[in-house]
Amino acid sequence: MSNEYLLKKKFIKPTDIKEINIFFDNGDYVSIEDTLLSFSLKFYDRLIWKDNSIVQVAFGELSLKLSDKKIKSYSQFVFNKKELLQNRKKYVVERCINGCIDHIVIRNENNFPTTIYGDIFAENNEDIFVLKFLPNEKYGPFENNFCSIDLNNVTKTIIRKINLDFENCESYTIYQNEIESIDLIFEKQLFSIGFGDGVRQIKSGFMIIKLDKDRSRDYCFLDDYKFVSNKQLENRICRGQKKEPHDICHLYVTYETFNYKEECLEIPCLGDYEDSDENYSYCGGFAKKLKHGYILIVFGKDAEKRIDKINVEIE
Repeated sequence: MSNEYLLKKKFIKPTDIKEINIFFDNGDYVSIEDTLLSFSLKFYDRLIWKDNSIVQVAFGELSLKLSDKKIKSYSQFVFNKKELLQNRKKYVVERCINGCIDHIVIRNENNFPTTIYGDIFAENNEDIFVLKFLPNEKYGPFENNFCSIDLNNVTKTIIRKINLDFENCESYTIYQNEIESIDLIFEKQLFSIGFGDGVRQIKSGFMIIKLDKDRSRDYCFLDDYKFVSNKQLENRICRGQKKEPHDICHLYVTYETFNYKEECLEIPCLGDYEDSDENYSYCGGFAKKLKHGYILIVFGKDAEKRIDKINVEIE
């Protein structure tokens, strides 16, 4: 079963854009921070799923005035580093005209990204560099203030694994056989990151997990990977059989179907809470240990009240 989710379209002005990343079909990209002369893209009413993200598709064009200045270093993946360093403008123009542009990412002054797909090709008219997004009927109309996408419900049968992402950047992996049940309800409107990229946001729901004692446990903290025990993860979620706040802020779900695509699910902050050591932490809901090694994790504004009701229902 699937549901429709909405993302409000945002009007983007040239002054809102600090940087444009142009990505090619082989993974290369070039970054442009030159003068943006015009930005006249219109977004279709349909969102698409691409590269583990919910993204917008556009038609129209944008134009820039590229600088002739040489650069001493580069921070992008490029086809020919030497040519880029010798003549940046020439490299960017030729790479875009002769290459296959896959999509662009625009960033504002806070470095928040918006990914834009389309049928893109480049032109260079004297001093003006133009990226054109051709119209494509398969994406439908573009008249509404919202764009939408249909997404499947998150059920145990389609999950391969879930990364529990905590507020302090710790991340732990749990697997399908460790998920006793999962029931998530999402907001109708997607949570917007930057100008427009969207993710589903959990409105309410819960998970019941029981960790497999024979499984190695993946743990990541700031790109440092190591193994941890089940006890460490259990205590990271909650320390006892009394309900207490948890600081899980995202679920990264990898699906068994759909070519193992990964989806980020946003868990809204319910406010800060003070722990026993008088530290204030992010509250993403409440959790408690149950009998026989099960752990109940609840999300949403009513999590503190609902956790006791859910506990009665399953015991």
